[in-house]
Amino acid sequence: MLTARDWGFCTIIGVSGTSAPFFLIHWAELHVESGPAAILMAMVPLFTIILAHFISVNEKITATKVGGILVGLAGIVVLMGLDSLTGLGDRLWAQLAATSAALLYALGNASVRFVGHLPMSLLGAAVMTCATVFAGGFALVEAPWSIQPSWGSIIAMASSSLIGTAAGYYVFFYLILATGPTFVALNNYIIPILGVVWGVVFLAEEPASMALAALMLILAGITITNSGLRRERRLNAVLDRHEDRSR
Repeated sequence: MLTARDWGFCTIIGVSGTSAPFFLIHWAELHVESGPAAILMAMVPLFTIILAHFISVNEKITATKVGGILVGLAGIVVLMGLDSLTGLGDRLWAQLAATSAALLYALGNASVRFVGHLPMSLLGAAVMTCATVFAGGFALVEAPWSIQPSWGSIIAMASSSLIGTAAGYYVFFYLILATGPTFVALNNYIIPILGVVWGVVFLAEEPASMALAALMLILAGITITNSGLRRERRLNAVLDRHEDRSR
């Protein structure tokens, strides 16, 4: 049985981690190019470190973690192309929307710990229910009852919902509770890499000349950040054992 507190945090996670960023990103992408938008969205790990520092007792800001994330962010910039930086600062409101989406994602990541006592299936169902209610309210503006989707669209939507969202969030919540929000937030660095790989595999695209260098930077950033997280987990384990002995 979920308490009012549980529903409150599920609402925060559902809205900030799912529904609201989708609206902000889609609107921002209408006004800014994909390069600057991707760089702004790559701020999620950095925002997560900052929020986790104040929300979690087990994840604090360290030079190693910040350094690793900045190295990974540099890799994103190289992958997108250095010329993508020239678009930063233009169309301020759209870029603020993309940055706000990154901040909301970080808030959703950091808030999962407050409902970590719930079973994964119940947590996922509650979060997606809150996200659906929020998004559904905006969808009413488009009069969805007047739309006549094809069976192909219905099947695509159902498979995306069940596999890409429901199953994905089950794994997502499990990883946050097992490894912490900062580690999970690093998936934002992997998405552009997969985009390049899928483009080569399925669309026969030619990767940029700096793609390999970018890949090395991104992987180095993930490795550095993860080393800081492992060191932090070992220290927390030692402190927990010392506290248990002193009781």
